[in-house]
Order: sequence, then structure tokens, then C-alpha cells
Amino acid sequence: RGPVTIAYPTRETRLKTDISGIDRVSITGAGGFGYPDGESACFSGTSASAPHVAAVAGLVWSAFPEKSAADIRTLLYSSAVDSGDPGYDPVFGHGRVDAFRMYELAAAKPGTFSVDASGGGDFLSLSEAVNNSKPGDTVLIHPGTYEENVDVPWNLTIRSFSGNPEDTVIESADPEKPVFRVHGNASLISGLGVRGSGQNFGVYL
Repeated sequence: RGPVTIAYPTRETRLKTDISGIDRVSITGAGGFGYPDGESACFSGTSASAPHVAAVAGLVWSAFPEKSAADIRTLLYSSAVDSGDPGYDPVFGHGRVDAFRMYELAAAKPGTFSVDASGGGDFLSLSEAVNNSKPGDTVLIHPGTYEENVDVPWNLTIRSFSGNPEDTVIESADPEKPVFRVHGNASLISGLGVRGSGQNFGVYL
């Protein structure tokens, strides 16, 4: 249950839990767990759930080795079965890991979405489009000025319809943050004007 306080190297508070995994799993007596008959064992706690989650992530990554670490992490979170309070919560995190749903999301073919603040696209804002995307998708933005700070969790193509950075502008809603924070290692952002960040960068990689 979170949040938790980290004391070193500097004191900070972090949101935890990240994700929940299955525990009380049946094993064949390894590590001295189990019942006196020696025929069955029940492995409980985070010592059981953590390797369960790691194994799911490893299996999906082995099937899609072209994915980045950021892709796998976001796939793990976005495919989790929501538990507890709706959305993220400090008890269950992003939810219970689901191997099949994670695989399905990883295997889905890339799509293309449009953003238009006037309502003529699939989404009204770039952030909304990104939050509903999956790795490899393309987001096309109609001309206009969009006040946003956009977190790009995985590899996406984000570009303007016109290709003209003068008529399609992403302006920082919070000047203390970059306009784009990009976690993937192969994202493409083009044809956009980026302005309004008080930092030394509009795009943070």
C-alpha cells in the first residue's frame, strides 16, 4: 500500500503500488514451501506476485522483441484489470496483471487517429488521443493551437495534417514542464510548432 517514502539518495515520496500480481500460487515444494505431505505448496506474498508479474512481462517481450522497455511497461499497466477504486489507486496500482490482455494489446495492428479541437476528429486533444493509443499508432493533428503537456509513453508517430508548424502549434499548458515528454526510443514528431515551455526544451527525450 502506498505512497511510500524513499530516504536515499534524497528524500522523496513515490506513488506505489505500481501493479498487482497473483499470489498464493501452487508450486511443487521448491524453497521449502508447502504442506507436511510434501505434495503441494502455496506460495504467498510479494515474493510470489513479483516474479509472476516479471514472467508475464518477459513472455510478452520475448514475443515482441522490437518493443522498448517503455512499451512493455505501459502495455503491462494499460492491460491490467482495474481493481479497487476506478483507475490508479495506491492499493492495487494500475490493477491486476493480465497476460492474455497484455499479449492482445501488444499484437494489435497500429491504427491512425485524428485530433481536432473543433470536434471534427476522433479526439478533441492530443493528450486524449495519446492516452487511447497503443505502440506504433499514428496521431494526425488538424490545424489549431492546442494548450497541452503531452506524455508520450511509447513509440508513436505524431504529426500535423498540413505539415506546417506555423498553423499547428502545441503550446505548453504548464510552462514549468516540457511540451512533449517522450519515453519511447523510436517516436516521430513532425510538422508541429512547439512553444511556451519555460524550460530549455520543448521536447524531452
